Amino acid sequence: MTGTDNSRLCTAEKRNICIECGLCCDGTLFQKAIIQSTDDPAFLKEMAVESFSEGGKRYFRLPCRGQKYKLCALYNDERRYKICKAFKCRLLRQYAAGEIPYEAAIAVIKEALALGLRVKEFLGRLKAAGVSSEGFTPSLLRDLKLNGKLEDLSFRRSYSKQIMDCFMFTELLKRSFYEIPGKAAECAK
Repeated sequence: MTGTDNSRLCTAEKRNICIECGLCCDGTLFQKAIIQSTDDPAFLKEMAVESFSEGGKRYFRLPCRGQKYKLCALYNDERRYKICKAFKCRLLRQYAAGEIPYEAAIAVIKEALALGLRVKEFLGRLKAAGVSSEGFTPSLLRDLKLNGKLEDLSFRRSYSKQIMDCFMFTELLKRSFYEIPGKAAECAK
């Protein structure tokens, strides 16, 4: 390998798609994350993390308080939560294995962020119109189906683009971010 090739490899190795994304910590992929027994309790307190127990495990709610403008402010902090250090979405695993180049991974992330923003705006419009939903996609789609909105022709006509965005976003998350395509992974294992 020539010196030029080696420097290009070093530059590529330093690229980090995680800090361009943030979907695993902003509440998009998961609504909660596990607090492990080895996590620093003083750090958790410093971060004002409100924990809760479920099924004998401790969790904190997402979005994480360490996320600022879609970036993890704690990414390089050694005290960062163990689950955050360990979690690798499907896209990150593919990128790390060399199955997808950096530019393609970033394109997927940008598409997901843009779709996610449109879905969040739609959710805000629905709440302003008095349509309730407890969560983000796919919860939003489930809630719209349960309250009959997806069967309402007038609603579908009014929000056809936004409903399609929800479906596209859900499929993109399944295909590119969840560990097993078509099945939402549990961050809290």
